[in-house]
Amino acid sequence: MYTDPSGEFFATAFLGPVGVFIDAACWGAVLGGAGYTASVGFSDGGFNNWDWGQFGKSVGVGAISGVATAGIGSAFGAVGSSGVAGEIGRAFTHGFANGMISEFSGGDFMTGFAAGGLGSLGGSAFTAFGGNFAQSALGQVGFSSLAGGVGAELTGGDFWRGAATGATVGLLNHAAHIQKSNQQTRLQVKAGRAFLEDLGYSSDQVAQDVVMQRDNFFSKYYARLNNFSTYEGSFTGGQYDSYSGTNDAYLSVARDVTVGKFFGMSITESYAAKYYPSRAHSFGLVRTGGAHYVEAGLEYMDGKVRSWTGQDNVIYNMHRTNALRYLRFR
Repeated sequence: MYTDPSGEFFATAFLGPVGVFIDAACWGAVLGGAGYTASVGFSDGGFNNWDWGQFGKSVGVGAISGVATAGIGSAFGAVGSSGVAGEIGRAFTHGFANGMISEFSGGDFMTGFAAGGLGSLGGSAFTAFGGNFAQSALGQVGFSSLAGGVGAELTGGDFWRGAATGATVGLLNHAAHIQKSNQQTRLQVKAGRAFLEDLGYSSDQVAQDVVMQRDNFFSKYYARLNNFSTYEGSFTGGQYDSYSGTNDAYLSVARDVTVGKFFGMSITESYAAKYYPSRAHSFGLVRTGGAHYVEAGLEYMDGKVRSWTGQDNVIYNMHRTNALRYLRFR
């Protein structure tokens, strides 16, 4: 039986949305403490300057910054989902939040603003131009830390504390969204390959043709189907694509999977693969039969939300949900 590789922290798994902020507070506290420790360690006199009160204050400020960062990340969604203007807005919001936190904790507003804002903007830019390394947590946290430290240094603050703020933004915002998106894409690729194999196609051929593909300027990944002519005999054209609003998609033959039993009777769900040539040759699993109409309604509502907010999969993450269930029950 296939289960979803969560990649989430302990509290998130057990407490849901509340756990997200508990995790964020914990990571922010750790990074805040690490920033203070590095600051003292590299100062004149080194750890002779250690102050437990200041350490505790840094941990507390870090926890607050972590919660704020997680909230901002949730509000703005995946990096690049709202374009360049959205990333500027994200950076400003991170900067303002960390500036206010710095101000109320006895620090300088501009130092907090520069560390948070540049940490966010640097992470967004690195996502766009940093290649594959930018898709890793290490790359995101490292570059955001550097940008946050430089921002703090330029405004007269401490490099290491600024780096801790930048690391918090990089880890709990940029890296978290990237890792979640890539994890979901890998899940969809795995399910797409499994479906085509179940239709009788060679696993070696399928492994070459169903791949992760980078999408746009902000390096978003999706499941792509190459060499469609190899599989065209199993697909019917003229299917509706909710993104383009045209009937240029292709739908495969359906497969039923047993998901359970009720009074000795098998309960089945029907799945098919859908290919979108006009959507950069993307590929995913959809429901068929009666469930198709429910799914179509949810996808329609999701499209409306996308047109208003620029955020996708707010109502229903169709391809991820279907990939997970198909792999579990096939």
